Amino acid sequence: MGRNKKTDPNLLIAIGVLIASFAALFVYMRQVAIMSEQTEILLQQTKANA
Repeated sequence: MGRNKKTDPNLLIAIGVLIASFAALFVYMRQVAIMSEQTEILLQQTKANA
């Protein structure tokens, strides 16, 4: 029983870090999608102005 209490905090920390990593990856992917949309809009505006 004592051994389980020692490993549980480490396991919780590992799971927390994993969740944080996936959250950061999701945010990064959203940023890339938004940036590509903005680039397309800028290109369209440049063509419209020309």
